[in-house]
Amino acid sequence: MTAKVQDIYPLSPMQAGVLFHSLYQRDSDVYLGQYRGNVKGDLDVEAFRCAWSCLVERHTALRTSFVWKDHEEPLQVVWDCAEMPFHIEDLRTLEPPAREARCLELEAAEWKRGFDLESAPLIRVTLLRLEDSVYRLIWMHHHIVLDGWCLSVLMTELLAAYESFSRGEPPQLPPAPPFSEYIGWLDQQDYAAAEQYWRKTLEGITQPGRLVPASRAATERVRSDVYAEHRISLSPAVTAQVHAAARACRVTLNTVVQGAWAVLLNRYTGSSDVLFGVAVSGRPPAMPGVDRIIGNFVNTIVARVPVLEKTAVADWLQDLQQQQAEARQYEWTPLASIQKWADVPNGEPLFDSIVVFESYPSIELSEQRRRVFDIESFPYTGRTNYPLSLVVAPRGDLSLTLIFNQELLDTDAARRMMAHLEELLETMSYNPHAALGDIVLLDVRPFAAKVVPVTKGSQWAPGLAATDLEATLSRIWAGVFGHASVSIDDDFFDLGGDSILSLQIVSRAEQAGIELTPRDIFDYPTIRSLVTRSVPAQKAAAAVADNSFGWSADDLSSIAAAISRSQQGGEEK
Repeated sequence: MTAKVQDIYPLSPMQAGVLFHSLYQRDSDVYLGQYRGNVKGDLDVEAFRCAWSCLVERHTALRTSFVWKDHEEPLQVVWDCAEMPFHIEDLRTLEPPAREARCLELEAAEWKRGFDLESAPLIRVTLLRLEDSVYRLIWMHHHIVLDGWCLSVLMTELLAAYESFSRGEPPQLPPAPPFSEYIGWLDQQDYAAAEQYWRKTLEGITQPGRLVPASRAATERVRSDVYAEHRISLSPAVTAQVHAAARACRVTLNTVVQGAWAVLLNRYTGSSDVLFGVAVSGRPPAMPGVDRIIGNFVNTIVARVPVLEKTAVADWLQDLQQQQAEARQYEWTPLASIQKWADVPNGEPLFDSIVVFESYPSIELSEQRRRVFDIESFPYTGRTNYPLSLVVAPRGDLSLTLIFNQELLDTDAARRMMAHLEELLETMSYNPHAALGDIVLLDVRPFAAKVVPVTKGSQWAPGLAATDLEATLSRIWAGVFGHASVSIDDDFFDLGGDSILSLQIVSRAEQAGIELTPRDIFDYPTIRSLVTRSVPAQKAAAAVADNSFGWSADDLSSIAAAISRSQQGGEEK
């Protein structure tokens, strides 16, 4: 059957952004999604195939392709029919290790294959038979037609349709509103009011909120193979405390997490006015049947969060939630427009980190449907184009995943960053009445570097390392900045330093047994000041432990006490 055009309409803001990134970097796969799971039970494969076809027939988004050549603006084209690829492969003859290897191979191949955005549908299914009653489901889709909310909706409909087809009956499902209703709703919004709101919100912002070096971010090729993940799960006790703090402060869990992220960015950048992206569901509550519409409603907007050091955590979180509520009526605004209305240099992104709070329904089967067959879901795989994405899963123990570009942030730095975030969440939750300025990030790993003193006969020149510690830090800085050598008087910021590079220095220093924090580097931006102002107590501890200088116990005690007093006073006397 030859497909015919059923409808044509413009793209939503997020769709336009996804299309731009897909065309700008054609080898990019950041907006692909892959759902994997084991289907257990006596599966009727033909009924399963028919159920998937039913979804394509029901929802216009699953029969949509995209055109942009020879058009003033990109358009999405809905076809009256589309055949969904459904591949079946029997792996029962393979031994378990070979079987699992084949599954991984096909999962990777499906990911690499991607999609042609000019051809519908932008979903496909692979079903691998592992045992007589166990199948591996690989469901690929492109986020230009689906958002996270859709996964649960489609899975629920899939199971209902499967039950009907397996009984030889046509599915009885409620009408599926078309995605075009949302596009029509967007046309009715007040863009002048949105512009006024966002201009006022971003007034005074002249520089983007950046963790990634501008020169590298501008040329970065975004591919999934340069991304990695670091996931942490808060303990049941800490999770319970975070929820309790949210209730006590009369804010949402999302607000608490965003607040902790804002404080983290504040501590890493030194800026009291931080910017980061926030993914919003974008589904208008007043639109009838919006929870059943399949399509990409998600939008990304900017959060501007002043970190007020003297304000109590609880009061500050309430202000942040009020700010979020005000932004909600304009969360449909295209990010490109928000960026245009901000006073940042042209072409500069407003932010390079984003918080994604997974508030959409989870995929859960009722006991009745589990008797038909069960689906054991694996971790969902997806990407964005941002260097840093914090994905929050609020079900059960609070799970936080940092998806990061490995060419901009190494694994050790990512782990340290997430450890700091966990520390902030715990501290803020247990101390909601503390001032933000009293919340301190701690590093508790011991310092073990050996310090060699400068004797009277030593030859020393300005800028040259005089101790093993200074020499080690000089080598670390040279490696991070890509220079042949770095003087101990070279300024971190003059060298082009930023938050990401400070994390890399901290990570490499840790490997050398030197404990630093990003704030240390920002406060003491030369190696000389860093060693004399930030590390003296560590030097004394190493000296006391090693006592290679022949000092008496009284001398060592006096030195350690003097250094301790100097640190408490904020200056070395």
